Amino acid sequence: MDQNHLNKLGCFAILHYGNLEVTCNCINSLLKLDRINECQIVVLNNNVKDDAHIQLSKDYGTLSNFESFVTTGKNSFSCGNNILYAHCKKYHPSFIAMLNNDIVIKQNDFIDELMKVIDKKVFYVIGPDVLKPSNQEHQSPLIKTYPELEKIDADLSYHRNVIAQGGITKLRYLNIKTVELVNKCFPRWMINLNRQLFHKEGNTTVFNQEMINPVLHGACIIFSTMYIDQEEKAFEPETEFYFEELLLAMKCRDRAYKTLYAPSLQVLHYHAQATLSSSKDYNDYALTLSKRMIAGFEIFKKCEEEHYFKIKDKKHD
Repeated sequence: MDQNHLNKLGCFAILHYGNLEVTCNCINSLLKLDRINECQIVVLNNNVKDDAHIQLSKDYGTLSNFESFVTTGKNSFSCGNNILYAHCKKYHPSFIAMLNNDIVIKQNDFIDELMKVIDKKVFYVIGPDVLKPSNQEHQSPLIKTYPELEKIDADLSYHRNVIAQGGITKLRYLNIKTVELVNKCFPRWMINLNRQLFHKEGNTTVFNQEMINPVLHGACIIFSTMYIDQEEKAFEPETEFYFEELLLAMKCRDRAYKTLYAPSLQVLHYHAQATLSSSKDYNDYALTLSKRMIAGFEIFKKCEEEHYFKIKDKKHD
């Protein structure tokens, strides 16, 4: 493969696990984007028990800008994405967009809008508006500003209770189903108004505002060439699941990398389809989620206390 063929405008990297239809929906949406022929689509099959790699090669293998590969064993979210990131770097792209396989992009000019941001040569990491279609929730940014460690620790009390109880209680399960029913049956403006009146958490009033250095949602993280040129890994240290966004925000804070929440970009997030499909029921899913949240927090806490990224930053001095 010659060097000219390796040069790509950008790369879309997808970590596949467990649901081929969901991954194909993601790929199909990318293939409809303007200028996608200038970019590379790369899929890593992170579940060696299925034959997704073979099927993807049959369905898309004739496309010059598509490739899929598989590694031995199952990697964590951060490890799998780091393998993808390293693979994409060989294309010398202007951006690497790390996508959950349950992401769909319907904004035809997504790449053009993204390049307007990247061409400013200011931002290292960019996050789009992440919309959850099932309830019209705007999920990004996760947090407007980098949070205090004590605040996160306190917020995890619910997950500690889930683990202590061996799962969610029947009452909590009913509350979850009630919220799902409300989101399905009531207009979004009514839910937003309720949140504002009763001061409930949510991104209902900020999703349409550009923000510098917020904590971006991990379902779609875009690294510009400024980040790619400096960093060998997308996410570090490698957690199994969760806290990747906060660790990335910590790295960017400590290394003075500017990040941007860009509402001019939008992706659709069909949330948790892969995880839910691999769980026995919602209670099993909740228990798995809580265990992963606590484990991720312990790594995050250690990195904050030990100034992990400031120490690792010697190469940039």
